[in-house]
Amino acid sequence: MLSKTEQKYSLLRAILLEFMLIILGLFVYSLFPFFQFYFSGPTDYGIRPASFWVENGLYYLAIVYAMIVPILFYSYRKEGRSPKSTLVFDRLVTGEFDKVFWFCIRTFLLKFLFIPLMFLGALYFGDLSIAHLFALGSKQTVDWNLVEWINNYIFGVFMYVAMTLVLVVYAFGYCVESDLLNNRIKSVDNTFFGWIVTIICYAPIYPLVFYIIPMGAQDFAFFKNHEITAVVRIILMLIVAFKTWSIIVLGTKSSNLTNRGIVEHGPYRWIRHPHYLSKMMVWWIGVLPSLVNNYWLIGGMIFWTTIYILRGLTEEQHLKKDPVYQLYMKKVRWRFFPGIF
Repeated sequence: MLSKTEQKYSLLRAILLEFMLIILGLFVYSLFPFFQFYFSGPTDYGIRPASFWVENGLYYLAIVYAMIVPILFYSYRKEGRSPKSTLVFDRLVTGEFDKVFWFCIRTFLLKFLFIPLMFLGALYFGDLSIAHLFALGSKQTVDWNLVEWINNYIFGVFMYVAMTLVLVVYAFGYCVESDLLNNRIKSVDNTFFGWIVTIICYAPIYPLVFYIIPMGAQDFAFFKNHEITAVVRIILMLIVAFKTWSIIVLGTKSSNLTNRGIVEHGPYRWIRHPHYLSKMMVWWIGVLPSLVNNYWLIGGMIFWTTIYILRGLTEEQHLKKDPVYQLYMKKVRWRFFPGIF
């Protein structure tokens, strides 16, 4: 057990190192053209311009950490542990680059890659959600019928709020781990292929690959007429609700490439990868109108579907090292489609 002084000193080093990693990550991401385009504006929806994110990003990050630090401090006091940053600092000084050291390095690399990404994404989609929620100032909306309400308002608000919620859960999961929350990182995938099929799905690598191999799926695709489009969008909202449920069930265990404990309730009672299944379903529905005149897009769809199937398979190869997951695989046989695969 660490003394109170050691706990405070170790916690301070952990917070400072993680904060520096996140700031560095934000800076690196800001250099990529994709993010300049992604956060450019203003647009018709009132998205803030890129200058807002540059000037106020650290301010919002400070607020996030102001909320998280008390949780970290309470956790380390109760657990009496030395956080990972202390282990990394000690190994660097002594030159003992053992398995624990490389485990810590992989953990910090995860934080460097994903916390800024989830943080910026949550702010961005949160901004879109607020903009849509207050987009009813026009008198033209007074005479909308149900179909128009679904297509022009409800669907957009639902999709952006769901995305914001998912990213907030992920951002918190990457930032905080504690025995009190039962979400300690037990292991981090150490395979090159596992990392590749994961990071290829995220910016800044994703837009580069997507430019070469587009899939053509659209979140706001139009299906023949407004009535059919409304029906399809209701179906899409149900699928996205299922996806959001699967992330909420993971809760503070939400993060890529890690084993933070096995979840067996919620949709994980039926299939092992409900999040990936719902994402692929949304893609295949969203690409249908585009396939009519651009049938070649099916090649891109097959490529990205394969990537997500490989993500599920590589995750299982990593998690199978845990005996608890081996038992879970025996209870839940199906990865994506019950009775099929």
